Amino acid sequence: MKRHKLTKRITDNVKPVRAEISVNDVTKYFDKLQTTLHGIPPENLINYDEVGYIVLPKEWKITPKRGVVMVM
Repeated sequence: MKRHKLTKRITDNVKPVRAEISVNDVTKYFDKLQTTLHGIPPENLINYDEVGYIVLPKEWKITPKRGVVMVM
């Protein structure tokens, strides 16, 4: 842990207020996504499945590098 400058700490939950988004936010995201992905062949895209993504995890112990802010 010293060699890689790692530290142990407990994760912070995302507050429900911070996790809220509006229809306008979603529309802007997909507009930007369409512009960003323009010209990229479909075989170069990877689909990320959010099944394993937890918005409000219980306290997990993680091992980030020192000084790195982790938001989950």
